[in-house]
Amino acid sequence: MDFQDLKEAASYLGENLDLAEIEELENIQKAGKIYLTVWGHYSAGKSKLLNKILGVDLLPTKTRETTAVLTYLEFGTDEGATIFFEDGRTEEIELSILKLIFQNTVADIDIDEIKKIVVSLNNPLLKNGIVLVDTPGINTLLERHNLLAASTINQAGKILYVLGRAPSEVDKKFIKEIISTGTEITFVRTKADSIDPLEEDVDEALMFEKNLLTDISGKDSIEFVAVSSEENSELFANISQLRDKIMEIQKNTAKEIEEAVTRKAQVYIEKYITELTQKNEDIKLAVAGNKEELDKKIAKKESQIAFLSKRLKNLESRLTESTAQAKKDTQERFDILVGKSSKEFRQKLQKRIQTREDVKIADNVYAKELERVISKAQTILNDELNKLLADNYPQIEEIDNTPPTYQEAVQDVSSYVDNYKMELQSVKSQLEQKITELETLRSTSDRNDEDIQALQAQLLQVNDQLAEIPTTPTLYSEELQTIKPSTVLEKIGDAVDIALMFVKPNGKAATKLGKDFAKLTNSVDKNIARFLRKAHRATQETRKSGIGKAMQGLSKEARAGKKYKDAARMMREGITQKVVEDQSVLDILSVSHWTRMIGEQFDVPPRLTVDTEEEQNRLDTLKKLNSEKRSIRKALDLKEKGIEDAENKRRSLEREIASLSDKKRELSLTVKAKEEEADRTGMEKSLKSYISDYVEYFNSNISTLVDRMHTAYFNQAVQNIGMYIASTNRDITQQLEEQRDQLEKLVAAGQSSEASSLEQEIARNNELIAEFKEFDK
Repeated sequence: MDFQDLKEAASYLGENLDLAEIEELENIQKAGKIYLTVWGHYSAGKSKLLNKILGVDLLPTKTRETTAVLTYLEFGTDEGATIFFEDGRTEEIELSILKLIFQNTVADIDIDEIKKIVVSLNNPLLKNGIVLVDTPGINTLLERHNLLAASTINQAGKILYVLGRAPSEVDKKFIKEIISTGTEITFVRTKADSIDPLEEDVDEALMFEKNLLTDISGKDSIEFVAVSSEENSELFANISQLRDKIMEIQKNTAKEIEEAVTRKAQVYIEKYITELTQKNEDIKLAVAGNKEELDKKIAKKESQIAFLSKRLKNLESRLTESTAQAKKDTQERFDILVGKSSKEFRQKLQKRIQTREDVKIADNVYAKELERVISKAQTILNDELNKLLADNYPQIEEIDNTPPTYQEAVQDVSSYVDNYKMELQSVKSQLEQKITELETLRSTSDRNDEDIQALQAQLLQVNDQLAEIPTTPTLYSEELQTIKPSTVLEKIGDAVDIALMFVKPNGKAATKLGKDFAKLTNSVDKNIARFLRKAHRATQETRKSGIGKAMQGLSKEARAGKKYKDAARMMREGITQKVVEDQSVLDILSVSHWTRMIGEQFDVPPRLTVDTEEEQNRLDTLKKLNSEKRSIRKALDLKEKGIEDAENKRRSLEREIASLSDKKRELSLTVKAKEEEADRTGMEKSLKSYISDYVEYFNSNISTLVDRMHTAYFNQAVQNIGMYIASTNRDITQQLEEQRDQLEKLVAAGQSSEASSLEQEIARNNELIAEFKEFDK
């Protein structure tokens, strides 16, 4: 944005205030800073809102309204504050004493001498050229406040307009003034949770306020955020919307600055197009020599100046008269307000305080009603003179803040329930003790259950180990015969086989061989029978005496009986048959084969003998595991018995607790019945007395409050209104005189030979108008 044409137009048209503001806009654009100015009524919660947005406890939340100090909050790694005094001095201070300065308790710093305070904070919200500006309340029409207001409006890139209640006439004036400068507004409704839901729907009330602000602004839609600075309120979360808005601006500060400056420049452009066009009309009158028309305009300006001068001369007497009437009218409206509010307060107490427990809400009802009356009293003052003086605004802390208590009004009608209450307290104590014991017992039972589970797991492990141990001893084979019959007979057979190889039998020899073979067969049968008999005796001895005696029986001589011979023959024949079936022809012809086969029938099989070392290890392991098993089983039995005992104790405790609980319920019902009886006999009178006391307290306080507001206001109303009107008259008169002087110069120029310079002036004005219109597109 090129500000040169704007400055030229402002200087040419005599708009000296505009010229200063345009130069300030130019400086803002060069500095790369965007100012987010926080506006609102005194006590609307501006400073508290800023503290919550920034997440710091920095700005004072209770100051005198007449404390007209602007506070700028900007980014800085070295935190601190700089005070700029009216006389040009500056002073560096620590943030810790900032609140003390606003409370005017720092001995060497007078707050009335301060022009502004610049605070440096290492806060991410303030990066990239964001500057938050905290302004004094706009509730007054003091000249100093208006000058500050004008400067911050022109400086602000965006404005957070804070309202602690529905918009008033003062709000309407300033909202329209802000919008006329091209500054964007976001409306923030603080204390939204103070709207009494018993009196009106909160959402509907907020929507009504939003629609009213939309109408005032003359726009189709507005930004409206309802918040609360109390962290326990649901509306506290809406403060994050304001943080998000600042962060969004921070993303492209240069663009935001350019747009804000452009909007403000367009306001001047539209104004100057109109004024330059009118100026050209006046110049054309001078060029045409139309002195008469110019004289009329000069005369009109003179008349306006004279009117203002006369108005200023009669100001004191006129203000005295109008203020007296306003004071009378205000007092009448205050009297009506106090009477009506007292009646409404009594009705609210009677409606909401029905029992002794309801008494605790009385202070809250009182505080809300007192705030509502203050707001209405303030509206009355605004309606009368459209201003409110902050240092004359009495704080609630200044009036009696010791409300009556219910105990002062209640009659002592409940003493006869004390015995029941004492018994009930005793039962409660016993019940708590038993419950504690039960909880301890349950905790112990839980631990016992865990121990049992552990023991059962150990027992299972031992059983698994026992199952893996063999049930019989470990055995190994031991030969009982040093010489086996099968071996001896096989060797004999080998000798016979060899002998037969060298004998060639003839007929007689063959006959003799046959006889000899028959004898041999008979001898074999006898031997088989003899061995069978020995085997039989060995079997019997084994059954009677065991292996040792059986072996002795085998060594005894005995003759085979007929049954053993028959058995031997059958055995031989069976062996022969099997050999014939299973063996080769050569085996059958071999005598050694036959003798070995016969001998094998009498071989004593190996004896199975116990491995003593392994057996001893097996027995030791069995003994150890069985001992461990008995120990675990014993521990389990003890634990299970303990659980059984605990279970019995638990059942006993539960029965006691159930009994005490029943007794507690009975006593509670008895106490409640006795208290209700006491309430029926005394509460009605007590509450009535309490409500009357509280209403009297409310009447006294609210009367004192509005009287102080009324007196303090009108004691200084004439002086402050006079200051404001005189200041306004001065500004208007100065502007009218400037316009008159310019018209007179035109008349003089028209009567001289300066027509060509006037034409050049018109041409230059047209150039500016064309440039402004082009920019306005």
